[in-house]
Amino acid sequence: MKKLLTIGLAVAVSLTLTACSTNSSKNSSSEQISSKKESTNKNGLTKKQQASLEKMQIHFDDTKAIYPDNGEIEVTNFQKATIQGTGSTSESGSTVYLVELTVKNTSKKPIDVDDIQDGNTIKFNQSDGSSIKDVESQDSPDNTVSDDDTDLYDEYVNAENDYDNKILPNKTVKILYPSVIQLDNTDNPLIIQIGEPDDDSGDINTKKNKIKIPVSKLNSSSINMNEVTK
Repeated sequence: MKKLLTIGLAVAVSLTLTACSTNSSKNSSSEQISSKKESTNKNGLTKKQQASLEKMQIHFDDTKAIYPDNGEIEVTNFQKATIQGTGSTSESGSTVYLVELTVKNTSKKPIDVDDIQDGNTIKFNQSDGSSIKDVESQDSPDNTVSDDDTDLYDEYVNAENDYDNKILPNKTVKILYPSVIQLDNTDNPLIIQIGEPDDDSGDINTKKNKIKIPVSKLNSSSINMNEVTK
């Protein structure tokens, strides 16, 4: 009888220990899962929260600058040209590039390109090997037209003026950028950047705020003026 009681007690203790071990494992697993769910980055955000934040920040998606509240701006084409005649700030004969933008208004009201950027403007830079330089010239596309080509001159001037036109909601237009690009060198790519390099406002995703365009692409590209502002 004592032997049976001893065996029964041993079985009961064994079952109790097994149950405690199982509960302990479950609690440990729950704590691990909870720990994984609550893990955050240096900004105190979970991966899901960080992803949501980045979607709301201004950033490049491939070659397209995304302004979540306002629209999209993409540098789609370039046109190699030469400074002509008088009235330009660059030396006559200098090589420059015209820039075509494809702009979409994703807001619910008519806005222009500057409204879309809302202070976070697209900048054109290039490295000279030791520093980053601004390569946007003060000259405009019409400075690349000879004095006797009045038709092309008028076409460029009209296109430059269209830059300030309001774009209707959900509409996409092609626009000629009102300034030309004058590269510092032909070795390093053109850097297209949103806002300032040291921006810490939180409005811009600083990991996706710039793209690089090889000089070879600038040279092989062209602008169809029949499509600009049409």
